[in-house]
Amino acid sequence: MKIQKSTTKESEILLTVSLEDSEVKTYLDKASKELSKQVSIKGFRKGHVPADVLEQHYGKDILTDFMYDQNLSEIYQKALIDQKIHPLSSPSVEIKDRENHVIEFKFATTPEIDTKACKDIKITVKTEKVSKKDVEQEIQNNLQRFQEVKEVERKAKDSDEVVINFEGFDKDNNPVQNTKGENYPLKLGSNSFIPGFEEGLVGTKKGDKKDLPLEFPKDYHAKELQGAKITFKVEVLKVNEIQLPELNEELVEKISHKKQTVEEFEKDVTERLKNRAESKSKAEAEDKLYSEFLKKAKLTISPLMIKDEESQLQKELEQNAQRMHMPFESYKQALETKEGKTFEEFLKAQSEDRVKLRFIIQELMKEHKIDVKDEELDKEINEKAAEAPKEIQEQVKEYYNSNAQAKEVLRNTIKLERLLKNYM
Repeated sequence: MKIQKSTTKESEILLTVSLEDSEVKTYLDKASKELSKQVSIKGFRKGHVPADVLEQHYGKDILTDFMYDQNLSEIYQKALIDQKIHPLSSPSVEIKDRENHVIEFKFATTPEIDTKACKDIKITVKTEKVSKKDVEQEIQNNLQRFQEVKEVERKAKDSDEVVINFEGFDKDNNPVQNTKGENYPLKLGSNSFIPGFEEGLVGTKKGDKKDLPLEFPKDYHAKELQGAKITFKVEVLKVNEIQLPELNEELVEKISHKKQTVEEFEKDVTERLKNRAESKSKAEAEDKLYSEFLKKAKLTISPLMIKDEESQLQKELEQNAQRMHMPFESYKQALETKEGKTFEEFLKAQSEDRVKLRFIIQELMKEHKIDVKDEELDKEINEKAAEAPKEIQEQVKEYYNSNAQAKEVLRNTIKLERLLKNYM
């Protein structure tokens, strides 16, 4: 086996493999034995048809094709071992010369990365303050889990729930797709429908029918409805009064699963909202930072690596759809509406960004000499265990200490946090 190695401008390695005559004979013999098990030729038992007889019956090209089908993977692996190469993608394969048995394998390799422009990046983390109104709303949300819903024979007012049938029609009185609902419970004042819809139902009562001429917001999530003028025909089936329970220590225990005063519960809610706001701000800052990395770092990625990443990303999206109990086709359509591009365009763009970002982050970690020693990792595991309920603290430690992959994921998470601190 003769091997020539070269590189491309797209961060790829080309291995041009020329098989020796002795290798071709070995592979052809092996392929002939396998093919002879699958065919019937008069005068020969299955599995015992000589190669020259197979060639006479099926032609040299068929036998050669079968040889490649059976042995390309083995030839590829031998070439990688010979060159001491660890590919970063699945290969593309091309038979360059069938007569002389020359095969070209192409696969991704680590790209050259220029991160000089990343040195000037600085992202500010802006955390929104938690107001008293935010705390009150969060407590209201908790109380709603224990609310009582009682039908009333009066006109609906703000904060009531109305159960309705509705459908949207265009200016020619044709029904508009995706604007219909039946027996739909809607809380007035929740702002879950477009502006004007809930307000238009205040003052209605059971049995009322009402037309609501409305305009969809120009930034509405469904592209086909953005700015559309539609008349909703609404029938009120029921008006319900929602009664929230009084917040006391007994209810607090049901909500928080621990004994505490109302004041202590309110402090916990405030702290939880602060942590949530900080996490949200940090996540938004990280997204901005990643966008800056992608804008300023210079590197060229092999299309082969992007193709592999597309397969991985699609699997993740399919799992997301399953978790949401949503058909994947519907999930794809929702993504297309949200992103304003086809699913294939979204998949390719996201995959390219993900691959590039991994290389950029690896390079920046080298430049900043970021590492996490074993003793630092052990300390982090102990801290995580201490944050858990007492009854499972040992299980948390055992999980990490007996799971090398989980431990490595944690190490990389710490490394990433240390890297990002340099830019925020």
